[in-house]
Amino acid sequence: MLDFISKDVQKYMTENGLEFTDFEKAALIYNSDLTVNEKHARLEALAEKIGILSGNEMSADMTLNR
Repeated sequence: MLDFISKDVQKYMTENGLEFTDFEKAALIYNSDLTVNEKHARLEALAEKIGILSGNEMSADMTLNR
């Protein structure tokens, strides 16, 4: 999910047993250089993972297509 973060940061976080909070993950994704579609997909996956978005709720794609 956060594979765009530098290998050095990933290594540091792993070695020190650190993990980004869900809010921090969302901020990193939102402010990344990923495409809008990729940001949407990753933010939606994060929301589903933490229980904010269930399978019954509309995604932004569905809302935009109305």
